[in-house]
Amino acid sequence: MNRQDFALIKTLVEKKKVVYSLKDSPSGFYFAAMELLFSLQEDEIVDSITDTKFLKLSGKASGRDGGIDAIYIDHSTSIPEVNILNFKHTEKFEIAKENNFPGGEIDAVVNSINSIYDQDEDFLKPLNPLLKGKIREIWDLWDVEGELKFKLHFCSNFKNGFEKSEKARLEDSTIKKYRNFEIKYQLISDFIERIFSKEKVRIDAKIKAIDKKYFNKSDGEISALIAYFDARDLIRIVVDNEDVRSNADMDKEEYEDLKNLSISEDAFEENVRLNLKNSSINKSIKATALSDENKNFFYYNNGITITCELFSYAEKRSPIVTLENIQVVNGAQTLYSLHEAFQEDSTKVEDIEILCRICGKCHRG
Repeated sequence: MNRQDFALIKTLVEKKKVVYSLKDSPSGFYFAAMELLFSLQEDEIVDSITDTKFLKLSGKASGRDGGIDAIYIDHSTSIPEVNILNFKHTEKFEIAKENNFPGGEIDAVVNSINSIYDQDEDFLKPLNPLLKGKIREIWDLWDVEGELKFKLHFCSNFKNGFEKSEKARLEDSTIKKYRNFEIKYQLISDFIERIFSKEKVRIDAKIKAIDKKYFNKSDGEISALIAYFDARDLIRIVVDNEDVRSNADMDKEEYEDLKNLSISEDAFEENVRLNLKNSSINKSIKATALSDENKNFFYYNNGITITCELFSYAEKRSPIVTLENIQVVNGAQTLYSLHEAFQEDSTKVEDIEILCRICGKCHRG
């Protein structure tokens, strides 16, 4: 592990903290880890976290957690898989590099797992309501399925796992007797590998420029198309539906389908700014879009910048521009905010034009 690895995880954690309005960095690590491990959505992660501190910070009823910070039950496998997670997170590079995963909760976790297997009702009494509900869900599932798989995950942004004797104490404990039980260690190197091996969706799209409000600048292999676009179309080309992204001739009724689609984060993989959902900037952008001054949105906004491998168009009035493998490198907050505004009142957004710069190799017909 080096500082770059640590900083990459830290940036991801802080992004989750901001995007999901979390109270502290350990909570951000919960979200980052569970997205990387299981590809879960926000509501699924919230439903899985059983950590007492997280529940208190979230204003929920709390109680003991028995060393179990989250439980995620995967029903998609032939035998349902129960994932039990314990998290440790540090904001200090030196601790992450030099220290081992703390072994202080091994006994608590082992005791909790034994009690789950024994279906011990007394064990449930002091637990927080969410953990109690998760364990009852496991017991009910056992009755229906007859067999479950269990995975115990120790997750951290540390370089090292348990100290040798602590690891032996865990793996030689009573849980080794259980069938279909596996212990997994998810350390910073594992999360880094997942980040770089994560399959990214290629975002291709088509978009129609407004009238003749465009011009092209070229320097060698790289060209830039500067054009005015309908705000609804800029939302459309980043949604998570390939057919919608390629439909550059939508009518008013078809645009309404955008309300039921989400924006694809793959269109923003290289964006250097975060989508700060609750920031004052986003609120201001949305408020302007929904105001009586929305026709002046063009003058208030800095515009959108998109890079792509190749773009092509014919030089005529209102050309359709074909975009291959796009990335929005400036304007994420604008597009997310406009999408929210569109969902609230689509008639307001149809009056908005935005200046956009498209950069990449160019083919003009």
